[in-house]
Amino acid sequence: MSGQGGPGDFAAGGMGGGLSAAVHAEYVVLQGSAYTTMAEQLGTVSEISSSSVTVKSSDGFTRSYALGADVVVSNLQQRRQQAGGTGTQLSVADIVAGGTVRIVATKNGSGYTASSVMVVAATATGQSN
Repeated sequence: MSGQGGPGDFAAGGMGGGLSAAVHAEYVVLQGSAYTTMAEQLGTVSEISSSSVTVKSSDGFTRSYALGADVVVSNLQQRRQQAGGTGTQLSVADIVAGGTVRIVATKNGSGYTASSVMVVAATATGQSN
């Protein structure tokens, strides 16, 4: 089946599918000597606070994620400039209701904790990429 398995399908910007094309997904990775369930979601921020964000995907799927102190917030421009080390670091304050984000999170029991939030598009009153 196209987009399933194989090297590169799981890399950001992978070709032909995989997680880079997913609206929302769960997958298992080996971190050190333990298996960890991860989740990704692309969608619109419906609720945001200093400690959590709720995202709704285009297919209607909605999930809330805890935002810990170590969450990394970025945008596409920052991802492109990572090697150069220029630009300012974004924070949870840069995640705005109505904006589009891609979340990567770790599953903890029945909850999810965001490890990274990439701001894909902001609302007209938010920051732009």
